Amino acid sequence: MEQLRSVGLSGSKATSILDLAEKVDAGLVELDRMNRLPDEVVVRELILVRGIGEWTAHMFLMFQLGRLDVWPTGDYGVRNGFAKMYGLPEMPSPKVLQAEGDRFQPYRSLVAWWCWRAVDTVIPE
Repeated sequence: MEQLRSVGLSGSKATSILDLAEKVDAGLVELDRMNRLPDEVVVRELILVRGIGEWTAHMFLMFQLGRLDVWPTGDYGVRNGFAKMYGLPEMPSPKVLQAEGDRFQPYRSLVAWWCWRAVDTVIPE
């Protein structure tokens, strides 16, 4: 732990890395086969690790494994961008956003990216 802390990691991050290593060593998380597993299994394995939640697992699927159909409904930027793109008066809840995303299958990751971009972009009225 102290070695990890000495290179600038917070205590929480160091604990997460150590827990990930323990879970990999125990065979509970199999990183070498993640690219062949269905999204749900990847999420289920990753959230076993302390400090890794559903949001982190979704980002891993999208940005490390290049999965095209991930819909991170709990992401503030996706919720905010979706509201902005569709002129909604407020951000949809994750539950509402889940249902809205069904029509974008199998490319929900791309729509999430557009939602993030919408937050950073001025959309003319």
